[in-house]
Amino acid sequence: MSLYAFLSSLTDQGGQSMTTSTNDIYLTIAEAAKLVKVHKSTIQRLIARGQLPAYRVSERGVRVKQVELERALTPASKTVEKGGVGMHIVERALDRPRTAQQRRQALAALDGARKLRDAILAKRGGVPFEDSSELIREMREERSRELADL
Repeated sequence: MSLYAFLSSLTDQGGQSMTTSTNDIYLTIAEAAKLVKVHKSTIQRLIARGQLPAYRVSERGVRVKQVELERALTPASKTVEKGGVGMHIVERALDRPRTAQQRRQALAALDGARKLRDAILAKRGGVPFEDSSELIREMREERSRELADL
């Protein structure tokens, strides 16, 4: 089933369409989980963490906007800018609704992080730090072997 067909078929328990306009498609937690192929608890966890806004429609009924669900998803690929810092993660956080003051503070923090990155790169002659994930993995494996020998 295509995404459009799936979303068009959504109805609430009374048979009423859950769409109010093309921009306001509301999904139950189960529908949202099915749409992105995750467990319902994953959607509930995103809501609890504040990463996905939710709307209470009754005592037990909760809905999420399909647009906000898409916004809450982050790419699995590692996008790294020159300098080894993935500023896209911070920029992605700015996509969520914020007050004007929160946006100004977040943009100032992002600007400060970029300036710090540029200063560190300048100090290192433009050479970014190497990826340390392999070193960390090796150290963890070594520690696991040490603990297994005890």
